[in-house]
Amino acid sequence: MPMHLASDYIHPYKDTGGGPSHRRIHIYLPDEDLDAPVVVCSELPNNPGGSITNAAEVIAAGVIRATRDPPSKSANLRPLEITR
Repeated sequence: MPMHLASDYIHPYKDTGGGPSHRRIHIYLPDEDLDAPVVVCSELPNNPGGSITNAAEVIAAGVIRATRDPPSKSANLRPLEITR
């Protein structure tokens, strides 16, 4: 399934304790409309916030809002890969 990097940015958000945090986000879009996009969320060494695992849902919702993906494309977004 051929994909291309559509976005690479630092995503700011509040962690589960309400503190400031940020993660690196890579969004890959498929060349075929029937395939789902892939979002890779990476922990940054200088991140002041909590665990990426505890904030996956918050990060995913923020990425969807930030990229303004239609709900049909973002409905399949779930944590697939956590890198450090």
